[in-house]
Amino acid sequence: MLSISRLKALSLCYYFSDLKLRQQKGSSTVITLGQAQGGTKRFEEALKTLPGLRDLSINGLSIELKTDSDMTAMAVRLLVNKGADIVSVNRNDYQLDDI
Repeated sequence: MLSISRLKALSLCYYFSDLKLRQQKGSSTVITLGQAQGGTKRFEEALKTLPGLRDLSINGLSIELKTDSDMTAMAVRLLVNKGADIVSVNRNDYQLDDI
């Protein structure tokens, strides 16, 4: 049986491992749009202003963002303000197996 202090130590170890992983890998978000009348160029230009953007790829109505930290809310806000219809948003959440 694990003691409370051992559980706390393991919890802190997991927290810092997760933090280190997020700093190394950053965050990945896939946003799927509804119909994009007029194309996705205006969305691409808006998303390029995100701080910490590492990579941006658009494949049809699917946009993948790789950023230094989680910018999901800001990205969705930018897209909606540009007239995008958001169908789904999927963030890459790291699992214990990824550490």
